[in-house]
Amino acid sequence: NKIVVVILEPDISFKSILDIQKEVDEKNEIVRVIRGANGTTLITTEDFLDKIEKTFKQSILKTSKDLVEVMLKSSSRLESVPGVTGYIYSLFGEHDINILETISCWTDTILIIKNEDLPKAMDLLSFNF
Repeated sequence: NKIVVVILEPDISFKSILDIQKEVDEKNEIVRVIRGANGTTLITTEDFLDKIEKTFKQSILKTSKDLVEVMLKSSSRLESVPGVTGYIYSLFGEHDINILETISCWTDTILIIKNEDLPKAMDLLSFNF
């Protein structure tokens, strides 16, 4: 919990991102970086928000706080099953839970949602998976 998502301009220095990543890694916290065509998404704990804001002052497009990370672990066989991600999204949507970010890494599907939606998500996941 206490996750923050910071959207940065797409042309930011990757060296600056690596510096922050190194600091986060040293404290055994999470850091995820996704580079897209229109921005770079930096996901980490709120502990590092001040450092991020100081490092990227003029390059921050959007900041979202009070978030949590929900990690769904699955079998490697699931990657060949069509519609799994769509099913997960539809379940969350039907329960009025907005998924702000999604990251997939082989058998891990990581969803970023608002902290206030965590009880609904936990209830949903305990009965459906």
